[in-house]
Amino acid sequence: MSPYRDPEREIGPLKLKPLRQVEAADLESYANHALTTVGDVDLFRYALPRLLELCTQGALTTEVEILLSKLRYGEWATWPEQEQESIQRLLGAWWNELLYESVDFDNGKAHETLCGIAQAVDDLTPYLEIWEGHEGPTATDQIARVFNTMYNGNKGRFVAGAFWAGRATQAEQVWQWMTRSVVLDRLQHGLLIAIERDQEELLEAYEWAVTGLGYLLVDTRP
Repeated sequence: MSPYRDPEREIGPLKLKPLRQVEAADLESYANHALTTVGDVDLFRYALPRLLELCTQGALTTEVEILLSKLRYGEWATWPEQEQESIQRLLGAWWNELLYESVDFDNGKAHETLCGIAQAVDDLTPYLEIWEGHEGPTATDQIARVFNTMYNGNKGRFVAGAFWAGRATQAEQVWQWMTRSVVLDRLQHGLLIAIERDQEELLEAYEWAVTGLGYLLVDTRP
């Protein structure tokens, strides 16, 4: 551990409590500093089930992108196959479940989660396929929300956030998936439904997304 960190604060609860009884507040500091300045891979593998459980519940204030980036930092692709499969199943189920949730305009939960997953995996195709297969209104709402987060209307182009900076290939996967005519058709249909749902913020999100994506698709025609 870095000499600037407090061992008892960082990992004390992991030594004193059964893993399932470790609270989110006990793990906040460790979640942010694991592997980079606190503890080794074995400790992280031990704590990971509880960290992921609390993260999927929204109990941790640690950014999803930071926590999931620890997987790649810890070279999880070299871990035992059973552990890798468990993580893959959890990430897929988490993303699938999130697409059933209503859009929260106070935070970009879907965007943060997808960007977080991109920190851990090299290929986002399975997650985009899950998104493609969701035909319900909430999954389409999330497309509008994420598109608006990743598109700069003033510049007329895709602008990656800070966490995407080191994952340019994955960011491009998302952008290529979104900038298709089939997605525009889906958003236009979603806009009609949004009018009936009478939710001002949602309607505005659809209007911005349809306008922005329509502009991009027209602008890129040969």
